Amino acid sequence: MQPLYGVEQVRFRKKLDTKEVFSMTEQLADMRRATLEVAVLAALTGLLEEGHPLVVAYSGGKDSSVLANLALNAGRMARTGGGRVPPIVVTHADVGSVENPEIRALVSGEMAKMQRFASAQGIALIVRVSPGPRRPRAAMPRR
Repeated sequence: MQPLYGVEQVRFRKKLDTKEVFSMTEQLADMRRATLEVAVLAALTGLLEEGHPLVVAYSGGKDSSVLANLALNAGRMARTGGGRVPPIVVTHADVGSVENPEIRALVSGEMAKMQRFASAQGIALIVRVSPGPRRPRAAMPRR
């Protein structure tokens, strides 16, 4: 197995020449640029380019917001590749009056932003929101 970024090749040497040090510095800089975000974006873009649609379950929280952002940017990147890009589907469960009204408004606004971004980028975005829970019927008194 070849060592990652050549670090193992020079670890036990006492004296490194300038060329080796420069090469290691370049490789470490490349490692820092290859963040988890870049890796996930590349993977999602690859899936879209292979014709697989993406589905994001969006709650409005930090994690699903990051995933929605990555999916939409992957759609933008795949679109610049020139091929046909399959749709990105965003689902959301409206929990009704259980949720804070400000959070519900935030989620609704964020989904509208996603739709505007997708439209401007030529990305097919499908947003599906499940309806909130129905009010339970009042219990019938026993006779």
